Amino acid sequence: MGRISFSKPLLFKLTSLALVVTLLSVGVTTFFVVQVAQTSLYDRMQASLTAEAEIIRIYLNDAAFSDSELQSKVVQIGQQSERFITVMNVTGGIVARSHSEDVPLAEQVTVIMPLDEGRVLRIGIEQSKISDAVRGLIQGAILVGILVAAVSVLFAYFVNRAIAGPIVDLLEVVRRLKHREFGRRVLVRSDDEIGQLGRAFNELSETLEELFDAISDRERKLDAILSSMSDGVLAVNMQRKVILANRAVADLFNIDEQSIIGKNQFEATRNTDLSKLLDDTIDSGEPIIKEIKARPGSQRTFAVTSSPLTNQDGSPLGAVAVLRDVTNLRHLEQMRQEFVANVSHELRTPLTSIKGFVETLLAGNLDDQELTKRFLSIINGETDRMIALINDLLDLSRIESGRQPLNLGPVDLHQLFEETIMILQNKADAKQITVRNLIYDPVEVEGDAKLLKQVAINLLDNAIKYTPEGGSVTVEAVKSPDDVEVIVSDTGVGIPAQHLDRIFERFYRVDKGRARHMGGTGLGLAIVKHIVDKHKGSICAESRVGKGTKMRLTLRRFNREQLELS
Repeated sequence: MGRISFSKPLLFKLTSLALVVTLLSVGVTTFFVVQVAQTSLYDRMQASLTAEAEIIRIYLNDAAFSDSELQSKVVQIGQQSERFITVMNVTGGIVARSHSEDVPLAEQVTVIMPLDEGRVLRIGIEQSKISDAVRGLIQGAILVGILVAAVSVLFAYFVNRAIAGPIVDLLEVVRRLKHREFGRRVLVRSDDEIGQLGRAFNELSETLEELFDAISDRERKLDAILSSMSDGVLAVNMQRKVILANRAVADLFNIDEQSIIGKNQFEATRNTDLSKLLDDTIDSGEPIIKEIKARPGSQRTFAVTSSPLTNQDGSPLGAVAVLRDVTNLRHLEQMRQEFVANVSHELRTPLTSIKGFVETLLAGNLDDQELTKRFLSIINGETDRMIALINDLLDLSRIESGRQPLNLGPVDLHQLFEETIMILQNKADAKQITVRNLIYDPVEVEGDAKLLKQVAINLLDNAIKYTPEGGSVTVEAVKSPDDVEVIVSDTGVGIPAQHLDRIFERFYRVDKGRARHMGGTGLGLAIVKHIVDKHKGSICAESRVGKGTKMRLTLRRFNREQLELS
């Protein structure tokens, strides 16, 4: 048995329903009308036959006709009235009849009326004539029914279209709302319930548009805020699924911020400490502040503030974590601690030495002129060392803080290193070290002459210090269109490879005992590195133990044409 389908359009359904109801109504009405008409027709025919029989009876009783005259009269009356008329005697024999061909009584509607002398008058009519009348009545009723049904269906179609039209428009607007097209409105054509529904929907559409605009504006602002935050933000629900992540947290864990939405918190970040921190926050319902590592064994450190995420009524929704990369901060704190420890150590050593010699002299050894002179010489050396240390600290602090302005201009490297060699010539001669300047032609770079001279002094001074007697130190330059590379080479003791990356750190010494004995403060190369960085240059070291060291310094060439144009 087939199922009834409700997938057709509403107008088709309503029109079909009107057609079915109209046909049923017309059919039932026609059936009962035909039944009543047929019954009424038979009753009227019976009454008509009875009246005719009564008239014929009176006529025949009043006139005394012979059998032949009676036959003639019956035939005449029958032909004029189109009735079957039969006169029978007492025994049932036929005395006279209007038609020669007798029609079976079963096919007639008859009325019997008694006559005088025991005779009986029977008058009848063929049932087919009544049937033809009934058939004509039925056909007329069907024709009228069809016309009524057609008019009803046509009327129902227009009425239903007036009803379904606004509903179809409403459906189209709803579909557009699904795609966030709020500008479309329902056309209201009436003031009935459909019209009221259209107006209400238009008002609802306007309200939804305003609400959606407000939500979209808030989302854009929230996205802009989250995207511009340097701190990472990660929110999870009670099922530990990620519901929000900003760009910063994606950068912290090197992941895609959109791809992790909906994933488990551990699957998204691959960080056990963060996942446990979020679990503890959800379970305890209390904020937790903790530092974690990006990965096991990694030096990258995050300061995490994890807080419970709740609804307006206080029901828990999950947890939100704010992550800040504090790696540099912790590194600076470590450097500060090491700096304080190094400065304290560097100052304590000469101060302890000075205090020991002063106490020895105060103990009564002032009479020994030679001992006193030696002790005072040592005290003077330690004092010079402390002064050099403090001066280097002040220079480094001034350069790092930006208080040291850059007076940029052309600096001739040939002249710069010639002057530097003259300053350090006595120190080189004392160790019989040959210092050669292989920069023969003027080579100009852009820089601060005073600061670059400090760089040259530090580099050459270190080269002379760590080169054995009879060695050599050379300075050369390699020019390129935009830069100049200065190479300071020596034939000294060299630096082990594992120390090359750290020699520019403050107070870092490869051989602490030998460096301190040579009068170094441990800050020279750190000062050089900061000065070069301020000049947007670079410096690196190459060395082989026992073979010597090369310091490669790159600076920008001075462009006179560009200076004149500016």
